Order: sequence, then C-alpha cells, then structure tokens
Amino acid sequence: MKTERLLTGSLPAVVSHCIAPQRLKIELININRPIRALSMLTPVLFVHGLGGQRRGTWTADGDDGQDVFWPEQFLAQDLPKARILIFGYDSKFLSASESVSQNRMENYAADLCSSLASARSSADTSKRPILLVAHSLGGLVCAQALVIGDRSSAGTDTHSISSCVRGMVFFGTPFRGSKAAGLSERILRIVGMFWSNTSAANVKDLTEDSETLRILRSAFPELLSKRNESPQKIHVTFFYEQLKTNRVMIVDEESATIPGQGEKISIRANHLDMCKFETREDDVYKTVVRQLEKMIAKIMNGKPSSENAPKYQIRNDRCAIGSIGDVGSQVNNFQIPQ
Repeated sequence: MKTERLLTGSLPAVVSHCIAPQRLKIELININRPIRALSMLTPVLFVHGLGGQRRGTWTADGDDGQDVFWPEQFLAQDLPKARILIFGYDSKFLSASESVSQNRMENYAADLCSSLASARSSADTSKRPILLVAHSLGGLVCAQALVIGDRSSAGTDTHSISSCVRGMVFFGTPFRGSKAAGLSERILRIVGMFWSNTSAANVKDLTEDSETLRILRSAFPELLSKRNESPQKIHVTFFYEQLKTNRVMIVDEESATIPGQGEKISIRANHLDMCKFETREDDVYKTVVRQLEKMIAKIMNGKPSSENAPKYQIRNDRCAIGSIGDVGSQVNNFQIPQ
C-alpha cells in the first residue's frame, strides 16, 4: 500500500478502492451549457497520472468533510471561456483480482488523442485550440501525444489533436524520471512473483534516465521550440512540489521542468496534494486560473510567438512563479502583499 501511494499521485487511502480498473473515458464537466455555446469555448482537458483517477486526482477533502472536485466546482465558473473535460484511463499497476493493463505510455497517448478527437467531432469543435492540464505520468502521456502527432500523417487523430494544442500545464511531471519509481519497480517485481496481476512497465518508464524518458526528453523540447517559432506556439507552465511524500521526494524541480521552456511554479505541497484545492482562495488555485486565463487570452488575441514569459517571480505561502528564461539569468524577486 505504501509503495502504491508513492507512485500514484492521487491514489486513495483504501487499497481495495484504488486498484479498481478505470475505463477509458472523456467526461464533459460544464454540461449545463448548450452545445452551440460549447463550440465557441476553448477545451481544457485534465489528465491524471499513474494509478490516478479521472476525478480523484483533482479532488480535495473539504473542511466540512465534503469532496471538492475543483475543475467542476470552481474552474467551470471561474473560467467561463473554457470547456472543461477530464480524461480517464486504466493506469493501475497492481490489482488483487482484476487483470492489469499492460499498456505503455505511447498507448495511452494514442488513446487520449482518439477519445478527444471523437468528443470534439461530436460537439463540432474539431478545430478549436486545446489546453492540457496533467499530473505526473499524465504529463508524459500528453507530451508523448504531441510528439507522436507531430510525426503522424495529416488526418490522423494524433496529428489533429497535436496540432491544436496551444497550452500545457504540468503538475509534478517527471521528465527526468523519479528515484521512487526505481524502488517501486523492484518491489513490484518481487510482488509479481506471488501476485500475478501487476504491471511494472509504466513504473519502469518513470525510473531515472529510462530509455523512454531519454527519447521523450529530447523530442518534446525540440517540438516546443519548433512550435514556438510558428503560429502554433504552445504556452507551457510547470508546477513542482516542495514537500516530500512519505519522506520521499517524488519529482524534484530539475525533473519537473524543461530548461528554456515556459514558466516554473513551486508549490508548498507533496506530490499527492499539489493538484488538490479546497477553496477558491488557495494561492495555487488562483495561480492556475491566471495561467489558463493568460493562455486563452494569447490564443484569442493571436499574440506573436516572440512574446516572452514575464521576467518576475511571485512568492507566497503556497507557490512561487518565475520565468525559466535563459539558463543562468537573474530575476528580481518581489513580495505580494498579504
């Protein structure tokens, strides 16, 4: 159980619940809006990580004991120009009774593109720009989808989705892998000797300097750089955790960011809680909304691709924002009044 929680990013405390398989599905959140209105909005798709859940990854425990699913309860109202969707896929790697999917990262990426393309086609939004919000492995799945799509023939689902992505928000995505994954892979192999329903494939992909990540770590920044010089610029924000999870730092700053790309934002939370917000007043939640608002504004206004990320940092109890910019560049700090 402890090993599972180290890697899942959003695994519930009860193991019997967390190992239940999850079917592939795109779910529309702001369903109370008419289809005609939805076709004019910017799709924002949430993608969970390894062992995560379509809703559970983004759900916090409220002070009143009620679950707070912030994409629906907060964001759908605070981001009126967005069409909020969530993607679920079977990413479990351990089960007591069910067969465990042996899919790899590239399989999940293709499934994401296929499901999203179908959802967009049915709502007549196939040409709308897309924003992706992802946690942990989900971020790697999204990055893999863009790389595959960039190399695919025009007319395929992967190419169609990849070419429409204009913004990406990553929460604790291990572009350089995680030391915790190496430990858990070894434990899973031992467990697999006695418990047949396991899959160490995706855990292995998350180990430091794995072959899969080495290739993606080269191809994804190249794609971002290429797109930054075109009308299809992709605006990127990287969130990374400040706190350890069960005394282990799952994804550190170096692994969670890509040098020379986008903005980086630190969150005073662990890997499991970094994408769960109890109230609208949470500093990180407000920052997420601002980042998405900026991305949508840039898409709608057609800002030139040469526009740089802001040269500042914002610091408070929960987060710090800063432009990565050129390696070694110095940035002046200032405090936000409390």
